[in-house]
Amino acid sequence: MMLFGGYDGTYKNDVWMLSLPASGTPAWTSFSPTGTPPSGRYVHAAIYDSANQRMIVFGGWAGSYTNDAFALSLPAGGNPAWTPLSPTGTPPSGRNGHTAIYDSTNQRMIVFGGTDGASRNDVFALSLPSSGSPAWTPLAPTGASPDTRYSHTAIFISASERMIVFGGNGVSNAVYALSLPVSGTPAWTQLSPMGAWPVTRYSHTAVFDSANERMAVFGGTDGAYKNDLWTLALPSCMP
Repeated sequence: MMLFGGYDGTYKNDVWMLSLPASGTPAWTSFSPTGTPPSGRYVHAAIYDSANQRMIVFGGWAGSYTNDAFALSLPAGGNPAWTPLSPTGTPPSGRNGHTAIYDSTNQRMIVFGGTDGASRNDVFALSLPSSGSPAWTPLAPTGASPDTRYSHTAIFISASERMIVFGGNGVSNAVYALSLPVSGTPAWTQLSPMGAWPVTRYSHTAVFDSANERMAVFGGTDGAYKNDLWTLALPSCMP
């Protein structure tokens, strides 16, 4: 697991790794990457670009809203290195509290929502080619989009090429899916899960449990801090 940045009274831009062995004890390692690092920040977003073995960091709060993008190479051997990206195209506004997922099918990062002083529900794609320049593209999905939001969560299901969005500041506990086809127009769909639902919340975490085809949501706040755990069985509610 890679950890970048955060805030403890000062803005951080340090990099840490937690090893997760199949057996034995996990261990933290601090890195000192070469290159030009991002400024210290928090409430940014990051994804792992598996095709190019690198972490991509976008946006966050660094004393002001940012919309810069950086790549941290993660070679199997040797020291990681930071590279500022200079994408072409139209970038998102500087923001924080957004989500980003790695669309492995189309080799791109998808950024949704966040706040730039106003809550957002826009969608952008950053292409991540193995060679050549990355490029920002604003997406215009069909369907009824989620309300504007920040501090929500999002996961990506590669098998069905969908991003799943849940929660966020000041919004409902509805769940939305964004289709991300190789060709054609992305589309929003509100899902209708069965059973009990988590209460509306923000600043929670979520992961995709691929072995069991479900999203797991933990914690967050609705004015009171939470430590509850919920799972959403995705095949049962996908259109």
